[in-house]
Amino acid sequence: MKFRTKVLMILVLVMTFSCNEQKTEKAVEVENTEKPIEKSKKLVFDVDLETSSPDDFRFFANNIFLNNSQFMNLSVSHKLNRNETSKKMHFEFPEGVQPDFQIGFALGVKNEKSVKINSIAISYGDLEYSIPSNDLVKYFKWNQFVDYDNETGTLKTKKVDNRLNPIIFLRNPYVEKISNQ
Repeated sequence: MKFRTKVLMILVLVMTFSCNEQKTEKAVEVENTEKPIEKSKKLVFDVDLETSSPDDFRFFANNIFLNNSQFMNLSVSHKLNRNETSKKMHFEFPEGVQPDFQIGFALGVKNEKSVKINSIAISYGDLEYSIPSNDLVKYFKWNQFVDYDNETGTLKTKKVDNRLNPIIFLRNPYVEKISNQ
C-alpha cells in the first residue's frame, strides 16, 4: 500500500506542475498580443470646398527623398464635373511617402474662380491637422495667383502675365512636423 500511495502522490505532483506550466504559457501569449497598434504612415489630405467654376484640383508634395538618393515629385488630382460646384475630396499618397520639403494644393488651371474651403484635414501616422475655414491663414500661404478675402474667407484665383497656377502651400512648421514623424 505504501507503494501505491507514493505512485499516486507522484502522479498528482506531476499533473499539478504540468497544469501550472500551461497556465504560464497562456499568460505570456496574452501579454504579447496587447501591443499598441501604430497608425498607417500614409499622407492623407481631405478637403471640403465650394467653387464658382469646376476644375481639376491637385494635391502634391515636391522633393520627396527616395531610398536610392533620388528625389521625386508626387501629385494626385481630382476633377470636378461640369455640374459640380462643391465637393468633399480625398487624396492619399502611398504608404511610407514622407514629404520633407513642400506640400501644396493646386486650385485648378483652367478658369479663374472663387474657392471657399470649408475644412481641410491632413494626417500622417499619429499626426493629424483638422483645419476649419477660419484658420487657413494660420496653416497655409499662397502664391501670386491667389487673393484671399478676409471677410468671406474666400480664395480668388487670378491670372498673372496671362498664366494661371493658383496654389496654397502648407506652412513650413507643419511640413517639418510631418517630416519628423
